[in-house]
Amino acid sequence: MFRPKVLASVLNEANESSTVPDLRSYGGENFTLLLNREGALLAASAAHNASSSPPGSNQQPRVVSAIVSTVWALASQNVAALEADPLNVLIVDCEKARIAVTSVGNGGLLLCMYCTTKGISPLNSSVAALPPMGMLKVKLDALKRHLDEPLSQIATTVA
Repeated sequence: MFRPKVLASVLNEANESSTVPDLRSYGGENFTLLLNREGALLAASAAHNASSSPPGSNQQPRVVSAIVSTVWALASQNVAALEADPLNVLIVDCEKARIAVTSVGNGGLLLCMYCTTKGISPLNSSVAALPPMGMLKVKLDALKRHLDEPLSQIATTVA
């Protein structure tokens, strides 16, 4: 049985882990999203500082999931055209955000971690630090291992 509240709490553990540094310590907004291949958001968890939440940020996970699914599909097509191994992880490093995506549930669903910066630091006018790519990958891999088996049982009906 698919329980969205339980799934959201499991996704929240990725944002607030005691084994790997907490993503919130970098500031900004951090989302962990579960979506289908078409970009429909199935579950989301957000961890952010109250001062960093812009108006309308409740729509941000839906927008990110739509974009991520398109980028994943295009990257998968390019990898397939090169006759290389299937795409396992996609990490996108932007100026003010870092996104890590992988497939779960026998490839029917996508798991995404999305982190943004706080913006400009008033002290030195430089952009606040993003979490390291390696930390995002470790958290994404751990969450994938945790969710892969249960989601593989329901991925065909949800996707």
